[in-house]
Amino acid sequence: FVNSNSSYTFPIGEATNYTPLTFVLSAGTLSNAYLTLYTKAVKIPDLNADLTAYINRYWNLSPSGITSPTYDISYTYVDGDIVGSETGMLPIKKSGSTWYKPTGSTFTDGIEQGTGSLNTGSNLLTWTGLSTFSLFSGAVEEAIILPISLLSFKGEKNGKNNILIWETSSEINNDFFTIEKTYDCENFEIVGTIQG
Repeated sequence: FVNSNSSYTFPIGEATNYTPLTFVLSAGTLSNAYLTLYTKAVKIPDLNADLTAYINRYWNLSPSGITSPTYDISYTYVDGDIVGSETGMLPIKKSGSTWYKPTGSTFTDGIEQGTGSLNTGSNLLTWTGLSTFSLFSGAVEEAIILPISLLSFKGEKNGKNNILIWETSSEINNDFFTIEKTYDCENFEIVGTIQG
């Protein structure tokens, strides 16, 4: 069970594959609160396939009976989890189809939340000031070349609808385009896909 202003360490793994997670709750409303956690030694689902440096592991932390939380989290990976280079690694997380990134990061996708850091000496990713739960992992901020060359993009309002028109000069290995909408420029909802 979770109490306010408490720290909990989940000792996951064994001597050669120890990947613990520490959760520190600083605020929130609790009612028979508890957390469940598991980890998988695979890439976080739906991570951009073009990324060349990431943690090949994710942690799934799920709450029950916790509303309006503010918390910090840190999680340890092993050297065998590293794909590519650790240089520039930051924590990332995914909740449903929404990605989150630390404030100030240059990841192209994701909602900014809290502050993230990496300690390469102890293989520790830390993220403070969080308010949502999800899948956690790590990746390096990289410039990803899109599989399209965009010539133009135009959007216009038509009554209660929006019309989006774009033109590409080339599409290489582009399966589809995802159309999303937002009311606050922070939370996005997928409204459809268009074949490439």
